[in-house]
Amino acid sequence: MYSDNSCVECRKLPDENSITDEVPSSVASLKSRAVRGGAILVVARLVAQIFQWSVTLFVARWLSPEDYGMMTSGMIFLGLADLFAEAGLG
Repeated sequence: MYSDNSCVECRKLPDENSITDEVPSSVASLKSRAVRGGAILVVARLVAQIFQWSVTLFVARWLSPEDYGMMTSGMIFLGLADLFAEAGLG
């Protein structure tokens, strides 16, 4: 088919030195992207938790103790249902 000199595939391959030069920069880029993504995730969860606490405090002040107890019972049931759904059981 092809002789060694006319192989199109062989001529496109980079030499060994250029491959090793690119690896550290791509690893550093991946590491910085992973750290940035982790930081964004932590901040997003913190904001969501603070929002949830503020809503809970508002609702606790707004409802009567009996109504708040009924709401928390329902939230426990929904939380367990969500946990089972995430585990793949529902």
